Amino acid sequence: MSAKPGPPHARPDAEDSGKQLCHLVAISMDHRGVPVELFTTNQWVTDEWLYPADAVIPLIDRFAFSDPGAAPLAARWLAAFIALHQPVIARLLQERDAALEIGTAGGAGRWGDPDLGVLSRRPVDIDGWITAVRGARQDR
Repeated sequence: MSAKPGPPHARPDAEDSGKQLCHLVAISMDHRGVPVELFTTNQWVTDEWLYPADAVIPLIDRFAFSDPGAAPLAARWLAAFIALHQPVIARLLQERDAALEIGTAGGAGRWGDPDLGVLSRRPVDIDGWITAVRGARQDR
């Protein structure tokens, strides 16, 4: 996700050509390629820019690929997946900031702490989503 939402909490070790890419969320998949979990990581894990949750959350709705390259269907799927899970991603980002103690007294944050890798996580229940959608369609 490319954005300039204000000053970052942390920067990558080497400048990234001014793109200021930030890690939004990670998607864990099973052996069949089915999403099973969403999670956030500490800045040192991805070595990207770390922006506060409050600055990134409003940008989730604008998530898109400017150039899907050789995988336009995967890009469309990922954009739809992010849109569908926006409320969960927002909460995960808030929990990430809480785990890093961003905004607390002193405000330095713990993004350099090697003991903190995965900071927040939620299971993805595809079957639950399908059941909910089917139920909503039947209610109409």
